[in-house]
Amino acid sequence: MIFEIPFNEEITRKQTNLKFQLLWKKSLKNRKTNLFISIGFFLFGCLVIYGNGNVGYIFAALGIFGVFMFFSLTLAYHRSKKKYENVVDSEIEKYKLKCENSIWEFNNEYFGYKDYKYNAKIKWDGFVSFKIIDDNLFLDLADNSQLSYILAKEEVGDESFQNIVDFLESKLKRTSH
Repeated sequence: MIFEIPFNEEITRKQTNLKFQLLWKKSLKNRKTNLFISIGFFLFGCLVIYGNGNVGYIFAALGIFGVFMFFSLTLAYHRSKKKYENVVDSEIEKYKLKCENSIWEFNNEYFGYKDYKYNAKIKWDGFVSFKIIDDNLFLDLADNSQLSYILAKEEVGDESFQNIVDFLESKLKRTSH
């Protein structure tokens, strides 16, 4: 199966935003949990200090450190998001200037992808799995689980998307996010 897909800025922005959120999902969840634990440590430490226990200073210090780490991670997240959005904006501008369609090939021996910048043929054992999130197909590369080829259902249509999924199920393991 070969698909020639025109560049769509809106779809690209949705896909890159989804990918960014997936990469940060676990850290953001842990960040909130750690904040609550840190506040608990701080309050417990204050109670112990109030009861004339010197060990309370350790708990209070751990609580303050945890709150500091929460804000530090929050700042890192926002910086990374801003950098990521700048890179996405730059790539979108390049795609617009080139006005080339991307070519997606699902062959029995390999997956092929071509756009204005890349031309790749990757054997199926070069992928670890695939998943579908919000009507987007993620082909996850084996050597780095953070790198994926992403194809939206709306880029190829319902029937073709289902044909691709059926084909991939014969080649790769399907995972959940």
